[in-house]
Amino acid sequence: MANPAPGYAQKPAHRVDLLPESAAGGASPLVGAVIADSKAALRVEETGHGPVHYLPEKDVRLDLMRPDRPQDLLPVQGRLLVLDRRG
Repeated sequence: MANPAPGYAQKPAHRVDLLPESAAGGASPLVGAVIADSKAALRVEETGHGPVHYLPEKDVRLDLMRPDRPQDLLPVQGRLLVLDRRG
């Protein structure tokens, strides 16, 4: 069965892969503390883009983070908050 997504017909070789990711906490060299520890992290690998990591908000030390840009509401993924390390 062919992929029914509208963009597939134009770019059938374009891939978006969703993979489980081990996000066991490690100390950040900039912060000096564990900033995330998750057993539910996901990595998205998309043609033409570097990997993107998604972690549940409950698994991230938000007190060590700051918003990188305004929050978005995505039609499929839901609420998106892009964070960067404080420091």
